[in-house]
Amino acid sequence: MKKTKEYLITILITTAILSIIFLIKGIFPFGSNSIIWSDMHEQVTAMYYHFYDAFHSNGSLLVDFSSGGGINFVGLLAYYIASPFTLLLLVFPRDMLSNAVSLTVAFKIITASVTCHYFLSYYFKNLKGLEKSFLSIIYALSSYVLTLYFITTWMDAVYLFPLFIIGFKKLLDGESPKMYIITLLLFMITTFYMSLILLLFILFSSFIYLMIFKDKKKNKKKIIFNLGVSTVLTMITSGIVLVPSLLEVGASPKLGITLDNITSSKFGPLSDKIAFFFTLGLVISITILQLLKFKKDKKVNLFILLMLLLLGLPVLIEPINKLWHYGNYVYLPYRYGYMITLLLVGASAYYLNNYKKEKRKILDNNKIIPIILGILTIGATILITIKFYPTIIKILDSLSITGSKKVALLLFGVFFINLVTSFITMYLLDYNNKITKIIIYSLVIINILFNCNLYIGSFDQSGKLKLQYDEMHVMYDKNKLDKRFYLKDQDKNLIMNFGMVTGQRTYNNFTSLISDTNFRTLQNLGYDALWIDTGSLGGNIFTDLVLGNKYVFVEKGKEFNDSMYELYYSDKYFDYYQIKSIPFGYFIDVNYSLKNVNNSFEATNLLSNSIMNKEVVQIDEIFKSDDISKYDKEDVFEINYTITEKERLYLEAFTDYYHTTKMKSYDAFKIYVNDELLIDKYPNKKRNGTLYLGEFENATVKIRIEKNNVKGKETLFRNVTVGRIKMSDIDNLLDNYKTNVRVKFDKNNMNIKVNTKQEGIILLPLTYLDGYKADKNDVIKVFDNFVGIKVNKGKNEINVSYFPSELKLGGMLSILGLVSLFIYLEFERKLKVNEIILNLANIAYHVIVFLLIFIYYVFAPISFILSFIIK
Repeated sequence: MKKTKEYLITILITTAILSIIFLIKGIFPFGSNSIIWSDMHEQVTAMYYHFYDAFHSNGSLLVDFSSGGGINFVGLLAYYIASPFTLLLLVFPRDMLSNAVSLTVAFKIITASVTCHYFLSYYFKNLKGLEKSFLSIIYALSSYVLTLYFITTWMDAVYLFPLFIIGFKKLLDGESPKMYIITLLLFMITTFYMSLILLLFILFSSFIYLMIFKDKKKNKKKIIFNLGVSTVLTMITSGIVLVPSLLEVGASPKLGITLDNITSSKFGPLSDKIAFFFTLGLVISITILQLLKFKKDKKVNLFILLMLLLLGLPVLIEPINKLWHYGNYVYLPYRYGYMITLLLVGASAYYLNNYKKEKRKILDNNKIIPIILGILTIGATILITIKFYPTIIKILDSLSITGSKKVALLLFGVFFINLVTSFITMYLLDYNNKITKIIIYSLVIINILFNCNLYIGSFDQSGKLKLQYDEMHVMYDKNKLDKRFYLKDQDKNLIMNFGMVTGQRTYNNFTSLISDTNFRTLQNLGYDALWIDTGSLGGNIFTDLVLGNKYVFVEKGKEFNDSMYELYYSDKYFDYYQIKSIPFGYFIDVNYSLKNVNNSFEATNLLSNSIMNKEVVQIDEIFKSDDISKYDKEDVFEINYTITEKERLYLEAFTDYYHTTKMKSYDAFKIYVNDELLIDKYPNKKRNGTLYLGEFENATVKIRIEKNNVKGKETLFRNVTVGRIKMSDIDNLLDNYKTNVRVKFDKNNMNIKVNTKQEGIILLPLTYLDGYKADKNDVIKVFDNFVGIKVNKGKNEINVSYFPSELKLGGMLSILGLVSLFIYLEFERKLKVNEIILNLANIAYHVIVFLLIFIYYVFAPISFILSFIIK
């Protein structure tokens, strides 16, 4: 009963803190606002909608036909939302999901406080209930959590880690590996990305633990063997998640890792990494007090020190940090920060468990200094909140505080005064004194509330993010569009993954597991791309027709003039335009590759040659290079055309497929058409694909490309090209092309019907995925990226199903792993392992650990030092 009460207090305090913030900000269920922002807004929440539809409508957990032309959803499920808390969303109405996700995050935070409390109760028997509660709250509402909760799956790592540590220590102490296996398996299933980082932690920390406490480990070789077998079998058992996720990560353009990128990193975003400690003032101060007792607890303190170095050096030395992230990351530079948070909480708990009864003589009867410091600290925290809240929020919304020294100093200042006040109070006063506890607990609550107020639900001051989901809910409810075709967001009004929320198909897609082939092919065809986004803007009229881009929407009442489009219908927020007569699917004569084209217009001509037996684009190359080179034209370059027959003109300025290179040439040009400024910064983040210059007939057209000479920035490109398309060719295509494919999507299946006068291959505007299988005819990959269907003369009805090939392999591995784990756990205690096998396991373990220690903690620091010396 006493223990139950302790847990209830922890839950109540954590819930009360979150409720205060939710209530103040009108966050669901206390209002209609949500905590979504950043990636949670742009990509993660949309996936919850697709997950919801897989249970309530015709969506599928295997494939998402609404985004990127069709994408494998299995990896996304594992990477982003494979959490038991995701199931909570299924009980809400669909149009409440963007608000209900706030509850999933809240429940994960509350669960983290409970698991941390359990961890503290398991190891520290002398801690009082309130002490465990406050330490648990510090862990569950740490800066790590508040900074990164918008990647919701990473919160699963936070609540699993205290349980994992218990199981991990049991294994290292020679006890049963069962809890280690269960918690590691849960890690791998619910938070795939974090489980990969956890493997590094297992190797490094087990070595430190066994090295320091080896006198207690008589069966050290057997322990290492059990650690290896348990880890490998658990990884095999998680194969149904691990295999699809690893393969999708491996095929993603985000993976790009170079040695130079790692070794030249210097400090990296130091202030952003330090920000993960901003709620940890008390546990840092208590950990310092524990380390001051080095003579009394040599082994414990040596372990704490080495673990602090293991997890703390990456904060200062960026090459180590990048290696912990397997070589690369974007923003969010300390994703395993929950590990050091629990270490500091555990070290503090050890101190309080063993030394809190010590009496303090200094200032034992004079509490004025800590009281004054406590009042000043709380006052300064409140003052900074009142005076600088808008300034701080504006910077935090950019995901980094490195751009503002003022904000970085303000946040660091609050952290530092909390740390100093906590340390002085704990050092000078008797901990058991009520005044001490009042000061300490008040500092914790105020500091956590300060940080919660900054990070939770603060990034939608104008209501823009909330409006976008309202707009998408209306689009879903009022949808009148043909589900075969694609919708273009003309002004980028919505999130990139709007297809998942609206149910309407689009080539827009933003996920970390985007297919590199799809990513490159769409750019080869002239479409926008940013980092790991694919867009539906760009391209040209011919590629739009072939790719099924029939619809476009603009803000309601906004002028949209394009002779190819007519107004179709309107809803509360948008006007929808359509190309009235457009086929779905085209016969192709030759299956070309687009990999080696020089520009998108060459790619278009390969398509048109295969479909129409003619080139539809006339190409004028202004600048061309075999590699990325400095644009060598004059600062103002003009090209003139005399046009009689109706034509559309397009401009492309292409640097590279990947954002890190591409961004170096952003904002390079001003583009004028007939002396009128069309765009002042091209290419740019929003528009970097083919640029539509206009439609002309019986006119003289002057295109002027004017350099924006930005100091310290080179203008680097592979090609700058103009493409001209005669509209008569487009009219002929639409007038004469009679074959039209009917497609019905249901779960992970497609029913395809086509009546044709010829046999051959039809290109369908669907992204090809390994795993498509037809009951008749063949499904093949065409033009590197799209689905091709072999059809016979006459009526064809083809049922195509999708089942990821990697899921079959992963499933078989999981079955094998489960059986192996059952046998291993059943006989682990009785198993007598041959000494040769134990020695081999021991050698392999130490070789791996020493190699990684050299790479991470010798080579990386040396390269860090050299990066300041060698330029």
